[in-house]
Amino acid sequence: MSTNNTSKALQGWTSSPDGRGTLDILWACLATIFLSTWSAICLNVPDTSDTMWTHLKRKTWITFISVLGPEYLLGFALGEWQSARASVARFKQLRQDDKWTLKHVFFADMGGFVLRTSDGVSFFLDTKHILWLLEHQAISTAQFEKSFLLVSKTIDDRNKSDSFIRVIAVGQALWFCVNIIARGVQGLAVTTLEISTIGIIADSILVYHIWKDKPADVEST
Repeated sequence: MSTNNTSKALQGWTSSPDGRGTLDILWACLATIFLSTWSAICLNVPDTSDTMWTHLKRKTWITFISVLGPEYLLGFALGEWQSARASVARFKQLRQDDKWTLKHVFFADMGGFVLRTSDGVSFFLDTKHILWLLEHQAISTAQFEKSFLLVSKTIDDRNKSDSFIRVIAVGQALWFCVNIIARGVQGLAVTTLEISTIGIIADSILVYHIWKDKPADVEST
């Protein structure tokens, strides 16, 4: 009778075992690294001849390079941000207003503005081109404001970033960090790969912040 009572007793909370397999560690780290890096990348506007497959291959290659050298993506983003700040300051000095913002600079330098000539030739106008046109009075102030000084919502509407992927990336990174912190608090082992993954997550967060005004995956016009 006592044996039956013991076998039917309720089982309380049971902690998971400490042991982890190599595959478990690799899967968690690689998934976190890929999602964090992929979602942080903002590609330039593709050429009209580029296909979806071309765009996918380009982003995959940049993701691969960024995983091998996380500082590459962060350094590139910092360089763009510094250049954008200088451009905003130059336009402010030229126009005496604050209407030309970081969002406009990022949008221009990634190929958001296209000039089409009368003979059907198209080419991108970056910030330096637009500034030159203003400084040399090749376009009027009214033309500049109509063609280039877009309202923020218009630029945001061109942003085709996959919010679902970014949400998954943030959730995966958060889960990973909490898990690693919990293991550290319990005095459990943490691998070198997991520590490296934390570093890549930190780099991706910085890139998110630096490029917060930059549209992602803007389609060609």
